[in-house]
Amino acid sequence: MLGSPGSTSVRVSYGIFYSTFEGATDFNEIGDAPFGNFSGQSEPNFAAPFTNRAAGTSIPNFFPVAPPPKNFSKKNPALVPPLDTLPDFFSAFGTISSSPAFNNHNRLPYAEEYELSIEHQFTRSDLLTLSYVGTQGHRLLASISANPGNPALCLSLAAEGCGPGGENNVYIRPDNTFALGTRAPFSGVALPLGTVLPCAPGCSTLLPNGQLGIIPFGNDSYFITAGASSYNSAQINYRHTSGRLQTLIGYTFSKAFDDSSGYGEQINPINHRLSRGLSAFDSTHNFVASYNYLLPIDKVGGPKLLTNGWAVSGITRFSTGLPVTLVETDDHSLLGTAFGGPITLPVDTPDQVGRVVTMNPRNNGGQYFNASAFAPSAVGLEGDARRRFFHGPGINNWDFALIKDTRITERFNLQFRGEFFNLFNHAQFLTPGGILGSASFGVTTATLPGRIGQLSLKLGF
Repeated sequence: MLGSPGSTSVRVSYGIFYSTFEGATDFNEIGDAPFGNFSGQSEPNFAAPFTNRAAGTSIPNFFPVAPPPKNFSKKNPALVPPLDTLPDFFSAFGTISSSPAFNNHNRLPYAEEYELSIEHQFTRSDLLTLSYVGTQGHRLLASISANPGNPALCLSLAAEGCGPGGENNVYIRPDNTFALGTRAPFSGVALPLGTVLPCAPGCSTLLPNGQLGIIPFGNDSYFITAGASSYNSAQINYRHTSGRLQTLIGYTFSKAFDDSSGYGEQINPINHRLSRGLSAFDSTHNFVASYNYLLPIDKVGGPKLLTNGWAVSGITRFSTGLPVTLVETDDHSLLGTAFGGPITLPVDTPDQVGRVVTMNPRNNGGQYFNASAFAPSAVGLEGDARRRFFHGPGINNWDFALIKDTRITERFNLQFRGEFFNLFNHAQFLTPGGILGSASFGVTTATLPGRIGQLSLKLGF
């Protein structure tokens, strides 16, 4: 059944592999107030970077920031503003709304990887390999809101004006009770009576009891090892090697799922399962064939310098496109998760109200799927569409080369190459936009490069 002795092999493997944290998280944290060397000022003057050239307004230059004492605590605070009291801190920095931090309970990410393969050699020239390959990722670094809004609280304050984008506002009810924003656990603060804020008017709200209401923290986010992923695939590889022809053909049928495809993509802070969907890099079908064939022109006869060394080679690929990432940016969820980290998009997705129909963008002005299949979610609710559940346009690409090797002497070889990338100039459309309400929603606005040809001459010795 397995052929002649030594022609078939079965391999089984399993391993656990630990990873490190992305170093890019350090870049996102160096600007964290109050000790980060970062400040934002729109339309600055080059000579006066803390002055707005249009309005003439300015912000204080609080650099260099004095380092805190080694035993910094509530009982031993820093002695200079804006670090000693909350009013001074708030006056200098305002609401900290996008300042990602590294969760102190993080543990190293790891992956379980496993494989079963059967390899059979039919002839001296032909080898076939069938494989099942899988990976389970655990404790993957992702982002999650540290201070999401409370939809139920906002809906109860609708009469006071609470709605999408209102998580950082102070609301005063008719009975003179108040809500200091809708976020938790880092909600707004009522400063003690008599507190004076040196910041511009409007930075705080006068409460019915005479206190000042401020919102020190907005959404923000944690870099947290809360992500999980799974990848499973069936793989077929065929290799043929003969005197003149070398061919390698591979096909992979796979599926990859996760709740965050990178440390900057946020996970839903209320229900992690709502963020589960196709990985951003998922490609269900992937077929690749590569070949190199030494042309038999040398058998025609004639001068060997002209007839020897002619060959053609190429790589052909057909594959499923990358998934479309759906996003709703109107904050109908009332969670207020936008601008939480490196990727500024919120976790919200729209409602799916119809069947997704894909079409050829060549014949429809770039439209790839029907935008009417999606609609904004109800206020106070998350959309029911998965973040990623269908794919964009696929790949149909041919790269081709004509090669001529000329052996000048035993030491010198001259190689000529005429190469074409995307030989048939087939339009390879990029993934269409998935932001609901944007002009590019469902539309492919760019392609991979068209046909490119190049000639080269190389002398080897």
